[in-house]
Amino acid sequence: MTSSVNDFLAVIATMKKLSIPCFFGENVPNLAWHNGGKDLDAILTSLRSADYVVIHGFTNPRHWGAPEDRTRLFILGLRKDIADAVHFSDFS
Repeated sequence: MTSSVNDFLAVIATMKKLSIPCFFGENVPNLAWHNGGKDLDAILTSLRSADYVVIHGFTNPRHWGAPEDRTRLFILGLRKDIADAVHFSDFS
């Protein structure tokens, strides 16, 4: 596992400890296949283990009116108790 993944895992541990209700993350698309995809897998697994329902995908912020024109990886999640109440899994 890379040091950047360890940083993510530390943030996830803090999110769980503080019972953060939701999060929105953004990163370079290469995270999806860096280290054979194991890095993103570790992050998503850790988020799910911390009781978050997670969706992720790629989009270009330009499509949403931002001046930036480059594809990004977005990760969105809700704490499971909240996600269940709003049927969050319907959006994946």
